[in-house]
Amino acid sequence: MQRPLVPLLILSVALPWAAAQAEAPAQCDVRLVVHLTPDVPDAAASGFLSSLLTNPNFRLSVLGKVGDRDIAMELSGPGAAESCSQVIDGMRRDARIVSIEIQGGTS
Repeated sequence: MQRPLVPLLILSVALPWAAAQAEAPAQCDVRLVVHLTPDVPDAAASGFLSSLLTNPNFRLSVLGKVGDRDIAMELSGPGAAESCSQVIDGMRRDARIVSIEIQGGTS
C-alpha cells in the first residue's frame, strides 16, 4: 500500500525544483575587446569601468591587456541578449571608446 506514496513524494520534491529552474532569469555574459583612446590612464580602475556602464546592474571586468590601447573585458549582468546589446551600445557612445569588438559569450 505504501508504493503509491513514493511517486507522490518524488513529485512533491521535483515540481518546486523544476518551477524554480523555469523562473531563473536570463543572464548576460559577453567577452569584449575594447579599443580605448590614448587619454585613458588606467582602464582597470573601478571608477573608469563603472563610468562606462549605462546600467548599474551590470558588471565590467578587465581580463587583460591585448595591445597598447586594447583591453579584453567581460560584461555580465541580468537579462537576455537584448539587455547586453543595450549596455554595449551605451558603451560605444562613450568618447573614450574607439571601438568594441564582441568576442563571444552567452546571453
